[in-house]
Amino acid sequence: MPTATPKDFEHGLRFFTGERISSHAGVAHCLGEEACRGLIVLDVAGPRVRQALRRAGDWLAASEQRKRGYYCCHRCTVAMWRHMTARSAAEAEAEKWLAAGLRRLRERRTDDGRWGSFPFHYTLLALTEVDLPGAVREMRHASPVCETLLRGSPREDIYDQRRRALAERVLARC
Repeated sequence: MPTATPKDFEHGLRFFTGERISSHAGVAHCLGEEACRGLIVLDVAGPRVRQALRRAGDWLAASEQRKRGYYCCHRCTVAMWRHMTARSAAEAEAEKWLAAGLRRLRERRTDDGRWGSFPFHYTLLALTEVDLPGAVREMRHASPVCETLLRGSPREDIYDQRRRALAERVLARC
């Protein structure tokens, strides 16, 4: 997979939705998954890109954790889901693995509309890209949190703006 730079490791990263990734392994893995996803979604061509994506796909296909819909931690798991949603059109097994991940997510539900230590907004972002009934059920579980967010006053913060747009998207799908 594509790799992070020394600067990424030094400062850590944030997901598009604002949650921080600070561990060395998390930065490397999540950035690699997101880079693969981006290349697939943008349909970047070229023999080197195709070869790199094929190697990353082979690595994912061989992963026993992937088959269970889970990776090493919750952040890496959601990054893997996002990569799998981009690949799913070309990969018949992806839907089965995503369904396993959704069952795992359901097991982690909390009474406050979240999922334990899964990164809330990043998980919601992934769910909006999964075309399975389980994804809609999980978005419904999170809908009270989305409604609360939207009732609050908007901030100028870019992550707040993204989270509010995501909350509207989630509520529209429920």
